Amino acid sequence: MKYKTVNLDTFSVVGVKEFTSLENGDNFIAIPQVWAHLPEETLAALQKLSNLEPSGVLGLCANMHDGGFDYWIAAATTGECPAGFAKLDIPAAQWAVFEIRGAMPKAIQDGFKQIFNEWLLSSGYQHADAPEIERYSAGDMSSPDYRSEIWIPVVKISEQSMMITVKRTDSGDGDFRRLVELLDIYLDESDKTAHSVCKTFNRIDTIKHAVVAYSTNEAVGCGAIREYSPGTVEIKRMFVSEKARRKGVASQILNELENWARELGFKKCILETGEKLPEAISLYQKKGYSAIAAYGQYECLGGSVCFEKNI
Repeated sequence: MKYKTVNLDTFSVVGVKEFTSLENGDNFIAIPQVWAHLPEETLAALQKLSNLEPSGVLGLCANMHDGGFDYWIAAATTGECPAGFAKLDIPAAQWAVFEIRGAMPKAIQDGFKQIFNEWLLSSGYQHADAPEIERYSAGDMSSPDYRSEIWIPVVKISEQSMMITVKRTDSGDGDFRRLVELLDIYLDESDKTAHSVCKTFNRIDTIKHAVVAYSTNEAVGCGAIREYSPGTVEIKRMFVSEKARRKGVASQILNELENWARELGFKKCILETGEKLPEAISLYQKKGYSAIAAYGQYECLGGSVCFEKNI
């Protein structure tokens, strides 16, 4: 993908925000509706306020919480925050800027998926701790030639942290078992009630296909697959240690599991995660997974978010 990098000092945006849930892919439906219902006078006020780069009216995904994030429609400005608007401070960062061409909202959604599924894995960058920004131009947003931009905050990955290798193994592997123990601790802290119920479904004794990701010689992530039904595998026990997160490790693990499943003759992957794990939900959406109704043992379990992907 073609991109340029831009370095910006700390700046502020002012605008309106709305909480957007990641559950069942609601964000893909809700965000276009937020834009559709934006009053014309609000849009005009934001256009008038804009006096900094990135210029124009922006969309921002910020502050993951409660199974979703705050979606802002805002403008970068040095001006005062008018009544009825809110203010968000954006930290200094380097941004990878991608030009997107095509009708909204599909073009921008497809652009995000390609960035996270392909570009970040091989770019030498990792996602920095700042909001993602959508920049919209004037013009017909339904036109196949409409131009917009995606701004991803990035930091350069050191050569050592780029050395991620993924090993295929099984549930008897010591590193896999140690990472699963850390996963269980993490899930217990995130949602103790749901995790206590799910423990029965998450036994690893019979898993024949597991992977472990290594940074040099340190095990930093894991995942597994097991047959769910003819032609379908279930992805299980996905985990990345805290210090290795936001470096594309989870995407590499997921890619390896999908490749392995294809080699074994499977056509579809399904999985379950929790509504209190917005980062996991976002990963699966960006990797092309579609939300489905809760399946099997998760049908009666509140808080489950299930996905599928044809491979």
